[in-house]
Amino acid sequence: MDRLYAYKRVAVWALPLLVMVVMLSSCYTNKSIMLKTPDDYPFAVYNDSLNNKETYKIAVADFVTISVFTNDGRQRLGIVIDPLVSGVGSNATQQTQMGYIVEPDSSINVPILGRMSVVGLTIRQAEDMFKEKFSKYYNSPYIELKVTNRRFMVFIGGNTARVITMANERTTLIEALALSGGIPPLSKAYNIKLIRGSLANPIVYQIDLSTLDGAKLGGSMVIQANDIIYVEPVKRNFDQALQQSISYISALFGVFSAITTIIVLTR
Repeated sequence: MDRLYAYKRVAVWALPLLVMVVMLSSCYTNKSIMLKTPDDYPFAVYNDSLNNKETYKIAVADFVTISVFTNDGRQRLGIVIDPLVSGVGSNATQQTQMGYIVEPDSSINVPILGRMSVVGLTIRQAEDMFKEKFSKYYNSPYIELKVTNRRFMVFIGGNTARVITMANERTTLIEALALSGGIPPLSKAYNIKLIRGSLANPIVYQIDLSTLDGAKLGGSMVIQANDIIYVEPVKRNFDQALQQSISYISALFGVFSAITTIIVLTR
């Protein structure tokens, strides 16, 4: 009778607590969700014609390569720049390629031309500038300029993140997700965010890839350098909630047994 009485006493406070634990665990939310936006957040409207224009501008710490061809790139023979010295090379060849890191003063030091300010220029503008400068030394120079460290970031559900170097000029959103491994289970294909520009005042697009219309948009949206792509996970992961509930219940029954034993032994 003493033991039965002890069980009843413990149950008076233990059962309500057990119910509370189960209810709280059923409301478990995934804490890895990041970049949250309120329900009324004003997402940007995608403009295909605007997106496809060249908008990237060279920045400090970019790695820039410049390929210089002579005679508009059509003729193999020509005098080109020796990238190791500041001067004109004596051997005839097709081209030369030079690589530079844009320095904090916004410039790169180009043989023959000296320091050239490139920060703030688009790739096309920089090519035109170097074409004009090299035309003083070579016949119809052809310039090909690339920023080889352009990249974007992909966050998948808060658990996986990748920094991907842009291999070409027209990587689409769907291609970017494929490069990162795709959209895993328990992720919201209907709520993909693309964040562009300064984080102080970003442009945020919301893309729904769960529909064919959304996939069409994802297949045409061209990724730009420094874009952030975020695939939101589901708010509640059932497996995690179940595991946490079992853990809570086990702990509670451990406490229940310990208190019962103490009550019986002290009576």
